[in-house]
Amino acid sequence: MFEDFARWLLLRGSVSVTNQSHIKILRVILRECNPLTYDTFERLMTSLLERGRSNTTINHYVGTMRLYARFADLDERLKTFSFMRVKPCPIKGTLSDAEIEDFLALPPPNTKYACLYAKDTLFFSILAMTGCRPAELANVRKEDVTDSVIKLNHTKTGRPRIIPIPPPVKDFLKCYISKCVTDYLFMTTKGKMYSYATWQHSFNDRLKRLGINRPNITLYSLRHSCATSLLKQDVSPFKIAKLLGNSVEIIEKNYSHLVISDLEVAITRLPIVSRHITPSPQELREQIESILKSYNGVSYTVKLTKQELQVKVRLNGAYIYCAGPREPTKKGYTLNCGN
Repeated sequence: MFEDFARWLLLRGSVSVTNQSHIKILRVILRECNPLTYDTFERLMTSLLERGRSNTTINHYVGTMRLYARFADLDERLKTFSFMRVKPCPIKGTLSDAEIEDFLALPPPNTKYACLYAKDTLFFSILAMTGCRPAELANVRKEDVTDSVIKLNHTKTGRPRIIPIPPPVKDFLKCYISKCVTDYLFMTTKGKMYSYATWQHSFNDRLKRLGINRPNITLYSLRHSCATSLLKQDVSPFKIAKLLGNSVEIIEKNYSHLVISDLEVAITRLPIVSRHITPSPQELREQIESILKSYNGVSYTVKLTKQELQVKVRLNGAYIYCAGPREPTKKGYTLNCGN
């Protein structure tokens, strides 16, 4: 049975070292779960949790169980088994949009390895723009890529999903695939699949060159940054969950600090609330600019300093409106205006 399972894993493209780990874990599962059912396996996971086993260890057991359930055609619930710790979710380390753009735009430090560096850049770009997990992308084959989408067959949840190809990397990816001679999309020069050891050195080297040394910044930060940015752009948690391969509950739990801040901003739009809020100089400037942009043929400048907000409006080259220093009032700022 174990040999058949090992052969099945090999046919799926799993490497021998990973297969040995799966077989070792499967022996423990079959020994501890007799008979092997959803309930007995869940009790085993609870037991591991109570014994203080790490998330990584539990995830390894879950991953092996999902694969074996598909191989042996067991209970459908085992094929997509999930086990979550009940504990506060830490704040995820994220990168700003500007930091990610600088990260992806870094030139190779050595032209000798420019091709390998470009491959890493493509790998990081897809992660940053789609939010998929590194291991999911590392298991993608050339046949899984079409003109517009990438099919992720090896996912953490056990359910294949499709992600769109980001327009900025579409041409780069098409060119890369045309020159790729391996079955898998991302492989090392030694013919091995991308793994933690492969991408972590390159990722850390780029962070070091950019001077980014904040805590909790890992390759998963590209995934967290993608979710964070989408939430800030008012994309629904349902769509984000579909893209990232999570549930809506997980999205709201992991990024609840963003959801709460957005709700705080939302209630300030209520008239009974907004009347009692003094706009900041920056908000006042944005409001003025949004009004002036709606007029055709009008040019303007809006300057904000620590001391004053200056507004100048011109029509046909002649000034038709000037605003001087701002004066604070109970409800905000009034402008001393003159012709």
